[in-house]
Amino acid sequence: MFLFERLAQVFYSYYLLATSAGLILLGFVGSINVLIITATTPSFLGWLGLMVSVMATMRFLALFLAQYPRRRVAEAFFSGMVVELFILAFLLVN
Repeated sequence: MFLFERLAQVFYSYYLLATSAGLILLGFVGSINVLIITATTPSFLGWLGLMVSVMATMRFLALFLAQYPRRRVAEAFFSGMVVELFILAFLLVN
């Protein structure tokens, strides 16, 4: 919990820079996920991974563009990165 609070404080301090970098990072990891999934014919789990990956990125972007409080935007970024990295790890293991 301490790590999340410390990262959130840095996120708040550099809000516009952090959101821009966050969108780039989420898009980059999401693009890698899409590339790996679509390299072969996607199965049901592949399509589900694509949907979840896009939803994680779009949630962050929607909260930022709707000008939600900074805490919600930071939480959307961190949870989106966890989801994206979890999908990437699952793809690399299988």
